[in-house]
Amino acid sequence: FPVTIFSVQVPSDGVSSDRVISMGGTVTGGSSYTLGSGSLRILGTSTDLSKIVQINHQVVLQGNTTDIAVGLLSGTTSSNLTVSLQASGAGFPAGTLINGVAVSGNQSFTLMIPAGQSQVTAFRVQVPSDGVSNDRVISMGGSVVGSGSYTLSPGNLRILGTSTNLNQIVQSGNYRDWE
Repeated sequence: FPVTIFSVQVPSDGVSSDRVISMGGTVTGGSSYTLGSGSLRILGTSTDLSKIVQINHQVVLQGNTTDIAVGLLSGTTSSNLTVSLQASGAGFPAGTLINGVAVSGNQSFTLMIPAGQSQVTAFRVQVPSDGVSNDRVISMGGSVVGSGSYTLSPGNLRILGTSTNLNQIVQSGNYRDWE
């Protein structure tokens, strides 16, 4: 995908809590273009980066496989962390494999960040070619099991439909910044 990147400079305004700014819009100059939405999460001054587990956002074509990063924003774990993920939204199509295990619908599943590491060993999603013409978005949220001190920052998987023209996608990415 050709990408145009723009910069956002966030002032240090002393706000202690996190804020999320959703971004969307329209593409001019071509009615057949699709704009994917995105967001900017501004982390507050009291946010401990070593206690946030981030699920990255990913786009995949039907019939293909993608890896999704899930890990701490900073540092490593002192013990194994079990991340329980719950799908919502469009749900996984029948025939989807996560790390080789079949899932479907809004099924939950677990991943592990090993002790001394900063991210899960693997989060590989294989999506079937099921002929659906429209794009679908699967949201993934959940929690870090057995640890109230960690926060899970959700992510999503966008499965491109068969009618999606890859030359006409403008994606607004999801990024984070901290003060």
